[in-house]
Amino acid sequence: RYDEGTKTWFNPVMGLGEKARFPTTASTQDVFNTLTGTKGTGFEPYRQVLVAEGIAKGDDEFLKALEGLKPQGRTIDAVRHEMKELYRSKLLAKMTTPDEAAMRLRYPDLDWAKNSQDALRQASHQEMLRLTQGLPPSDRGNIAEAWYKTTYAPSAAEHVRIPSDEIAKLGSTHGADRIPDLVEGNTLRDLKTISGKMGKHDLEQFDDFMKIGHKPGGFPVTAGGNTTNIQRVVYTMTVPDGVRANASWMVKQLNDYPNLAFEIFNNAGSRKMVTKANAHELAEPALSKWLSATK
Repeated sequence: RYDEGTKTWFNPVMGLGEKARFPTTASTQDVFNTLTGTKGTGFEPYRQVLVAEGIAKGDDEFLKALEGLKPQGRTIDAVRHEMKELYRSKLLAKMTTPDEAAMRLRYPDLDWAKNSQDALRQASHQEMLRLTQGLPPSDRGNIAEAWYKTTYAPSAAEHVRIPSDEIAKLGSTHGADRIPDLVEGNTLRDLKTISGKMGKHDLEQFDDFMKIGHKPGGFPVTAGGNTTNIQRVVYTMTVPDGVRANASWMVKQLNDYPNLAFEIFNNAGSRKMVTKANAHELAEPALSKWLSATK
């Protein structure tokens, strides 16, 4: 299974290589206390969202679920992941198929009268940000990716591995396999659910994706059982603050890379594609006006 937050594959039984394990004599309550404690095991923010949204009834339900996972002797990491997986589809459904009546009440500024389906998709984006706001970055990235694929790219292939030695032939010196979030036709898509500037890992990944997306004749990959040539790269910025923080950087990249586009979202959940041709829309004050829109 692939973990978006750590950008690695892991065995759901053994975990991500973390050696800390629950004692074989641990009670279910002991396991639950560890998962929801303050030592950074990461389930507590998730638990709070599940309870607040009525997806889980309370701690008794979690204790029963833990019993079924037989956590004794297993890594903390693996058990934590499995607990999240038990509820992931229900949490995702809260975003991808929200109740329209409830959304009309929560987001009355959206233009429901003009196009209710577009308004519902906008509300869906706002729900995704709201429900993931307090989650750790790894969970937020995983869920945002699943939300986007379900909502906007259902036919895209996920997590296509591109070996480092193939990227090195294009001049990369980073020495890392790359696993883009989605591949759809000739387009490599990567999603960023960040509020600040792109980090070192993100920039190194971007550098490799630009090499892949600008290989003359295309870069061949096997996605969903089919071979396709990557000839275009789209970066999706799902968080308006992240768009603002990286706007000047994005303009420079668009000027440098003709096969690149940025898909950006604003506060209302509207999206638009930005290429070199309309890169001026990333400049102020136009950008802030669009990002702060309410419908």
